[in-house]
Amino acid sequence: MRVPGSKTALIAGSTGLIGGHCLQLLLEHPAYAQVIALVRKPQPVKHPRYREIVTSFADLGSIPPVAADEAFCALGTTIKKAGSKEAFRHVDHDAVANFAYWARAGETSCFCVVSSVGADSNSGSFYLAVKGEMEEGIAEQRFPRSHIFRPSVLLGDRQESRPREILGAGLLRLTAPLLIGPLREYRAIEGAKVAQAMVAAAQQNQPGRFVHTYAEICQLAQR
Repeated sequence: MRVPGSKTALIAGSTGLIGGHCLQLLLEHPAYAQVIALVRKPQPVKHPRYREIVTSFADLGSIPPVAADEAFCALGTTIKKAGSKEAFRHVDHDAVANFAYWARAGETSCFCVVSSVGADSNSGSFYLAVKGEMEEGIAEQRFPRSHIFRPSVLLGDRQESRPREILGAGLLRLTAPLLIGPLREYRAIEGAKVAQAMVAAAQQNQPGRFVHTYAEICQLAQR
């Protein structure tokens, strides 16, 4: 049995809504002795267990893998912010795939990643197709344990303004009581709750590939 406070976690996307909460939870969690964040530029984080690697995710192949127990990926953008479909794919697919490959090379045994409700490589939606392809890429790495999180619209304060998502979140809050049965997975959810679920899932030792939507995310977040 592993001694408390001896695990190492990797995290990508720690400056975003879910990733920011996830980073804080990992630094506060007694199981981790070290939390290594991959960032594009230095961050003002001060914590004795925090370490960062400043890199472009396209250049990860030139950086020696780091031995870690679990990896958390909350990389993501929007087509509007990225500027094009190609730039969006570069972040939501390529950067995630590079991080997963790098983590697996360091013998990371558990990979937790944020995807999207409706992710499907065969979807007619470019956004959902890219998310589905990303999930397939994670599966190819054959992590002993992988957890795919598929939230709908995310609630919480972001560094950047996303008017459409704010409007969508407001509408989903009003209509939440109507989203039951198969539609429940489309309920809006707090980014902090997704982060809580990711950290909780990583503590489970059951091998396999697990996909979590609204109900499962809420359950995990309570642990």
